Amino acid sequence: MKKFLSSIAMLMLAGTMSFAQTGASPQKPAAPATPPPTAADAPKVAKAPQAKTPEEYKAYQTAAAITDPTAAEAAADEFAKKFPESELRVTLYSLILQKAYDANESARIISLGRKVLAIEPTNPMTLVVMATAIAETTKETDLDYAEKSAEATKLGDEALKNIDSMLPQPNVAPEQFEGLKGILRSMVYSTKGYMAMNKKDYANGEVAFQKAIDANPQQQDPVLFLRLAVCQEKVKRFAPAIANANKAIQAAEAQNNPQVANLARSERDLVQRMMNTATPAKTPAPTTPPKQ
Repeated sequence: MKKFLSSIAMLMLAGTMSFAQTGASPQKPAAPATPPPTAADAPKVAKAPQAKTPEEYKAYQTAAAITDPTAAEAAADEFAKKFPESELRVTLYSLILQKAYDANESARIISLGRKVLAIEPTNPMTLVVMATAIAETTKETDLDYAEKSAEATKLGDEALKNIDSMLPQPNVAPEQFEGLKGILRSMVYSTKGYMAMNKKDYANGEVAFQKAIDANPQQQDPVLFLRLAVCQEKVKRFAPAIANANKAIQAAEAQNNPQVANLARSERDLVQRMMNTATPAKTPAPTTPPKQ
């Protein structure tokens, strides 16, 4: 799923490498040959954040170029402190958060996510990534398990509420942006399914994983199919479990992921054995001996 989230991040961060030009002398535009389109006619797109001064823009570039995650986060904090009203604060934190996500640094993801949400509480991508990171690092043995689970659920629900209101960056095709929103929805439902599995709530896990698959049908994620198969096995829905285990095998092999493919084969074989045990072979009815 990471490469798809990277695609989202690239589009969400597009158009930010600029600063507002001020002090330019306005020129009177030439009269148009045809009436210009009204605001209602123009498709809505997000306003690209801008630096207000060259100094702010240069400070942003310097912080964004830092590769060490710890130093980059510290530089972003310093940037936010120096330019507390900057439109580029979320962009900078999001850029570093993406790097932390790629490196599986869950603690840093959560730390950076909280900083983004403090500025922009409805940021869908951050809500999704935060929910995923918290859910996947929470264990039943954690003393604060209930609180973490509740937070992950709340973040996921908030993301679903705000995904539809996302505005694409300029020059992003509408169909491409709809696909990216589908990826975010899929990640939310996948997180819900994962949490349900941890609670052994396999019925709701099945529903969530099916929604995750349906939300992003273009991406055949073998892990989603495998987890769906496990949930279906636990609720004794053996036929669809075998079907989804086979889909997991096919997707994993297509993506050269032998580890998931082997797990899916083991799950399929287990379900097949359970299915055979649950449906014993019928014994033939005794025949009536012929009359003498």
